[in-house]
Amino acid sequence: MGYRHRGLTPQDVFIASYPKSGNTWLRFLIGDLVFPGDMGFDRSKALLPIVGHHHQAPGCLPGGGRLLKTHEPFRPAYERAIYLVRDPRDVALSYYHHQLRQELFFGSLEDFLGRFRAGRVDGFGDWASHVRSWIHRSPGERRLLVVRYEDLKGDAGTELQRIMDFVGLPASPGQVEAALKANTLERMQEKEQAATVLKVKRTDIPVVRSGGTRQWEDELPPGQLAEFDAWSGDLLGELGYPRGSGA
Repeated sequence: MGYRHRGLTPQDVFIASYPKSGNTWLRFLIGDLVFPGDMGFDRSKALLPIVGHHHQAPGCLPGGGRLLKTHEPFRPAYERAIYLVRDPRDVALSYYHHQLRQELFFGSLEDFLGRFRAGRVDGFGDWASHVRSWIHRSPGERRLLVVRYEDLKGDAGTELQRIMDFVGLPASPGQVEAALKANTLERMQEKEQAATVLKVKRTDIPVVRSGGTRQWEDELPPGQLAEFDAWSGDLLGELGYPRGSGA
């Protein structure tokens, strides 16, 4: 664990999120604004790598900082970060399909949702604890920009300008518009087909799905809505997400 975090600097900026929150799409958008050429899965892995593979990443930010991906809970070594947060009910649905695609889970959606809330899907803990570790830091610790996935989907131009201001790089409206056009759902699906770095077990389940918002309203079993409210109701409200049970 310690080795993976060696060599991090205060100038580095981390693109952080719980898994399946839209981190790939956000890195593609930022990557297209920072690096010449179209961003895809292979280039993203090299130019905006995950922590642990950061030693050869290019210093593209003021002061030589790098853009690095992490799905880990907050660590003091992560001094500057963009934290992407997404409604946990949509995260859970996306994660379920990911686990099926990678043949890491074979049960029902309801069984998976219990594992998800308990933080037993991976090594990153549960969604609520992960989010709190990032956004409930004291003001003195916070060089943090919180971005909601839903806001990025709704007004990506405004959110990308906020992000570029945060990392200290200029981006014209034309550059932002070009990045958005290069990373539509259709273009992301084309990039998935062209990628060589993706290791997928079930090709019938795409890596890039619809990327929608509030899909949980149609896809979650009704009995699960109250479960999510009880588990993370206060945090849902803090982040501006509606309770699902109507309570």
